[in-house]
Amino acid sequence: MTLYWLKYKGTLFPIHQGDCLLGRSPECPVVLASERDFWSRAEDRDRLQAHLVNAGEVKVVTLAGATHYAHLDRADKGRQALIDAVKAFLLRSGPAPAPRRGE
Repeated sequence: MTLYWLKYKGTLFPIHQGDCLLGRSPECPVVLASERDFWSRAEDRDRLQAHLVNAGEVKVVTLAGATHYAHLDRADKGRQALIDAVKAFLLRSGPAPAPRRGE
């Protein structure tokens, strides 16, 4: 596997071929959809899913009871569901590689 180094503000971050910048594989994106979203429609979500033709799998997670502003809402109104979905996505491949100080 090819290893690349991304340098940002004097710190080198290891990037393997096929990794995205968070150290996760882009082959399985997650589409988050709020159940009560007044702005993003179900057709938009379906169209996005259809356009991700190079993804091995597209996982759609619907946040029950959440609105378009789930990130700003109370935990019981969708915010905790959003946080849980993002954490599950980020942690499914293990932790991101640790950065190292570079030249």
